[in-house]
Amino acid sequence: MCFKISTYAAFFFALAFCFSSTSAKESTIRLYASFPQYSKALNFTCSTQAFLLQYYIGPGHEWYVDRNRVESCNVTWGHSHASFKAFDYVDKDYPLVYWNVKFDGFFQSYDDRIYHKKASWVG
Repeated sequence: MCFKISTYAAFFFALAFCFSSTSAKESTIRLYASFPQYSKALNFTCSTQAFLLQYYIGPGHEWYVDRNRVESCNVTWGHSHASFKAFDYVDKDYPLVYWNVKFDGFFQSYDDRIYHKKASWVG
């Protein structure tokens, strides 16, 4: 009976370790757009995915990235375009990175309160 319980305990701890180490390898990017309801969609082409973002459709876009890789994005909005690193090596200690896209640029935060401008629109 003791052997059976210790085997289950070892299995449980090994499983818990696997799940915790997997999540520690990823961070979340949460991106919002602050544009008027009927403005053109933002067209994102990033390292791991491409998507359209329209302010009035939903709260934004969220995806997971490997903490050991850079996630670069190119964005078009009408005749304007921009490039920025949605996730960089300096972000690897943060489980969640926030972005707010506005008329005057791309703003990043680690706490969803204090944002810093990281990129500007061109064109």
